[in-house]
Amino acid sequence: MKAFPRFILLFAMGLPFWQAYAQETIVKGKVTDVNSGDPIPFANVVFKGTSVGTTTDFDGNYLIRTNNPTDTLQVSYVGYLLKTKPVKKGITQIINFQLDESARPYKRWWCMPEKIRPSTFSEK
Repeated sequence: MKAFPRFILLFAMGLPFWQAYAQETIVKGKVTDVNSGDPIPFANVVFKGTSVGTTTDFDGNYLIRTNNPTDTLQVSYVGYLLKTKPVKKGITQIINFQLDESARPYKRWWCMPEKIRPSTFSEK
């Protein structure tokens, strides 16, 4: 019978340490274009160095949470520069991103066959 009270005492003493270890980091915010202020739908939002991620909704809003120890949030979208911001661990916070358009011009590539057979290609 004395072992049961000891177990409860040890459990009660260890509970605060377990809660401190398992604190959840929750980040929400909005991703917009820096020039127009328009929301960027379906942008990728990831805790850097982890596989924990999400995408923004149609209005550019996101919500992401993790128990993993991480200190950086990363946002990317096609045609925009990658952007990172620091994250405070173990609390709920709001972090908004404004993405800059990529200044890299895209080249147009054409792929043509080496020889064109008259029976398979005809101009109309």
